[in-house]
Amino acid sequence: MMEMLSCVSVPAEDGGLDVYCTTQWPQVVQEAIALILNIPENSINMKLRRLGGSFGGKISRGNLIGGACSLAAYLLQRPVRMVVKLETMMEAIGKRPPSYFTYEAGVNIEGEIQYLNTNVYEDTGSAFNDPVTLPFLFPSFTSVYDSKYWGTQMFDVKTDKPCNVWTRSPGTLEGITLPEQIMEHIAHEIGKDPLSVRMQNFDKAYPTETLIKLVKEKSDYETRKTAVEEFNKGNVWKKRGISLVPMGFPIDTLGNFYALVSIYRNDGTVAITHGGVEMGQGINTKAA
Repeated sequence: MMEMLSCVSVPAEDGGLDVYCTTQWPQVVQEAIALILNIPENSINMKLRRLGGSFGGKISRGNLIGGACSLAAYLLQRPVRMVVKLETMMEAIGKRPPSYFTYEAGVNIEGEIQYLNTNVYEDTGSAFNDPVTLPFLFPSFTSVYDSKYWGTQMFDVKTDKPCNVWTRSPGTLEGITLPEQIMEHIAHEIGKDPLSVRMQNFDKAYPTETLIKLVKEKSDYETRKTAVEEFNKGNVWKKRGISLVPMGFPIDTLGNFYALVSIYRNDGTVAITHGGVEMGQGINTKAA
């Protein structure tokens, strides 16, 4: 995992701790520290100014650093800073779970799927700490396609590797990619244009076909596609490519947190306090 994790834990005057930890999820770090030290959660003050970006490793792995750092600070009753070397992180924390899938499909002459059976395997590593199949991969697997004839089995597999971690669109990346591989395979086998095969399998409940036609028109797709084909016919060593691929991306809201807006009576200035984490998306600036 290519992310640096660090933490500073400072004993507070009420017997608790002030914890500054690089995490996207302060709540779960707070819970972990409370369980480790056997103290109430409300005695742990989580403080974050901002993160220097995050790609998933700071979702749950802050528990390890926050827990270890806070244990030392609590026992010694002294401020403790902990910074883990990147090499150590790569050895111990894991990465995006590798995926493996098999499938069998039957299609008609136009490439419309008549049946599809798939098996998907996700390598979670040595523990099921950050599962991706049920919460992320499964909801995104159908993307924009009609799945009434699809049968899918998904498995989280435990192996002897470091426990893998949510990374950059965890599960959804794999879930959206897998049906596109199937569509490309079908198109290759029956000699059809991949976009034509995709359009044969769209879920009619969504306006995907209308949007695709609009994109093709606005981008002059067919003319550019013809130009690419002509170029490739006349060039042996240099090739060009063009494709148009739709995507359905599920959006989940994992929690609702407080926001306090204070308007000062003297000059009308505004201060906003919120429960979000600034990690490059500009939440502080947008809120203010």
